[in-house]
Amino acid sequence: MSNVIFDLISLLVKHYQLFLILPIILAFKAEKHYVGRASILANTVGMFVSVAPYWDATRSWLNIRGFPLFHAYVLLGLVFGLIAFLSYIFEVSQEGDFYVFTFILYNSVIAGIVCFIAALIL
Repeated sequence: MSNVIFDLISLLVKHYQLFLILPIILAFKAEKHYVGRASILANTVGMFVSVAPYWDATRSWLNIRGFPLFHAYVLLGLVFGLIAFLSYIFEVSQEGDFYVFTFILYNSVIAGIVCFIAALIL
């Protein structure tokens, strides 16, 4: 029994990024009704945190003519996450286009896939 527990704990420690999927799942549930700043923040930060430890290894993901498009995508997500965070803290809503754009690029399905791949492949 203790070996099973030890193996489970080892698996969780090795693939700790899987825990990043939990807030993304909550964001996904909320996105059924609307896209909110909390889900934008959870998705964009979750993606960055899951990829950051493997920044050099992911440099080749969507690398177009030497430009790391995937890294630019993740970093742009952090900018949107920061905007969402600050607008939530200061109680200032963004324009509707902001929510549509971030939903298209940084929705919970995409964020979950990125975190899942980072946790299991890298």
